[in-house]
Amino acid sequence: MRDDRFFEWVEYMNWFDSHCHLKGFKNKGNLEEILRRAEENGVSRMTAVGTSNDDWEIYKNLSEQYRDKIFYSVGLHPCYVNEGYENVIEKIESYLGSGSPPVALGEIGLDYFHLPKNHNEALSIIKNQKMLFWNNSKLLPSIICQRLFILEMRLVIVLQLLNNPDSPGRRFYFIVSQKEWRK
Repeated sequence: MRDDRFFEWVEYMNWFDSHCHLKGFKNKGNLEEILRRAEENGVSRMTAVGTSNDDWEIYKNLSEQYRDKIFYSVGLHPCYVNEGYENVIEKIESYLGSGSPPVALGEIGLDYFHLPKNHNEALSIIKNQKMLFWNNSKLLPSIICQRLFILEMRLVIVLQLLNNPDSPGRRFYFIVSQKEWRK
């Protein structure tokens, strides 16, 4: 027998979308409609997740325009890692000290459908981004892309990197396979 009280309660909840990409809606001119529809469906706040320096400024401006509704993050997603990515990562620092700083680092991670194919280089890219946050004493969470590499259990290595005991705001994440858990 179904208890309808749960559904009545859910109807009055406010939801927080912790991972959305609003750039396309902004560029098409229908962002207002999307935000209205989100509100109608109980989504009262959201984090626009940055993937490259092409969207960081857009999301920062949206967070200023829709204060207390839209928050944003900055990070270099594996899809956007190209030659010269080091120069792009350095731009993150300017957002950390801005009047409207990001609420998280990301979206970062390992995505073996995209460059870099070299696992150590990919980890270095993540570490370089995270170090900007640590060096600026920003105790912010990370939004981690997890396509394909969970199957390879390399996520454990990424999480160990992010759980660096020398970093301020140390966070713990535990995602392991049953085989790893038994070890």
